[in-house]
Amino acid sequence: MISLSEIGGLYQSIAANQKNARTKAFADACDRQIKKMLECAEKAKAWCALENVDEKYLDYLAADSRAFLYDSSMDPNIKRELILNSQHWNAKMGTCSAMQEILNSVFPENETVIREWFEYGGNPFYFKVTTDADMSEENMVEFIRMISTVKNARSRLDRIEVSRNIGQGLYSCGVCLTETHLNIGAEDRENVGIQ
Repeated sequence: MISLSEIGGLYQSIAANQKNARTKAFADACDRQIKKMLECAEKAKAWCALENVDEKYLDYLAADSRAFLYDSSMDPNIKRELILNSQHWNAKMGTCSAMQEILNSVFPENETVIREWFEYGGNPFYFKVTTDADMSEENMVEFIRMISTVKNARSRLDRIEVSRNIGQGLYSCGVCLTETHLNIGAEDRENVGIQ
């Protein structure tokens, strides 16, 4: 089988009665250009091999894909995940599941759960966020900004609940006391025969 990337491959595919010095020179020139084009095409495989894309090009890919919550200062792995999932999230933007997936991608070390008003008995069109993220003042402002960016226009944030898992042992102790009274007195001695 003849490969397009081989120089001389095009000349081999020409019919025997057409082979001469002119067609060989033309075929070799075409082969060189095809090889250059294949090398450029290999470098352009950004979407199917995003993990191999140089970090300096991620900002351009994010702008092209309209990646939500993308920030140039983020970790490259978070940038890649936001770019990869941007089409999926654009299709279901405004839903609780999209908000939850996006927030869990931006804060991968934390677990964030979004519950709608009918799940916790709140007012209509409200939702609450439960997270174990570190909520300093800067993080809280950033977290609320991100939620406002990805929520639908109708929904309102009711509250943010911060939960913490504290690993602490629970110790208990129990004491069981039993007491038996035996009265040995003068009445008892007489009855028993003890003097």
